[in-house]
Amino acid sequence: MHIYASCGLWKFDHLKGWGLAIDKSKRGRILYMELTSSFEYLSRMDFEDFRIDQNLVELELSYLPMELISSIDCPPVIIERVRVER
Repeated sequence: MHIYASCGLWKFDHLKGWGLAIDKSKRGRILYMELTSSFEYLSRMDFEDFRIDQNLVELELSYLPMELISSIDCPPVIIERVRVER
């Protein structure tokens, strides 16, 4: 299974409501997971791929519908082969 991931903060706007303020400098990622992968594994992949110190932030995962993922506000995706499975 492939998961599109982007990095950002949820912010509230009094006119628009809640929205994800995406950090476009970090770009998006495609994460590969098995159906048996754990939440801890997904968390570790996110921190590694976005190069974020997990001691500095709390990870929150949110689901976005495809129409939002393919909108103009989503950053381009970086595809790398840097992960070594153990």
